[in-house]
Amino acid sequence: MKYKINYNQLIAGKHYKENSTIEFDAGTDRNFIVRLITIKAIEEIKEPKSEVKKEQKVTKEKANDKEKANDTNQSTQE
Repeated sequence: MKYKINYNQLIAGKHYKENSTIEFDAGTDRNFIVRLITIKAIEEIKEPKSEVKKEQKVTKEKANDKEKANDTNQSTQE
């Protein structure tokens, strides 16, 4: 998830300028992110639902293509 920086600040040892964006790693403490939102240091950037659905659809299609390729490879090896 992406967040907008509301003012110049230091987050996790890195300087961020106002109105820039940040995306936290998957292992980032959720309470740390919530605290930054609470003090209005950052705010969540909401993606349009259509973009989110398109990304999910593409991901599912890629997974299906890989499964089909694996099935084909296994059939030819036998």
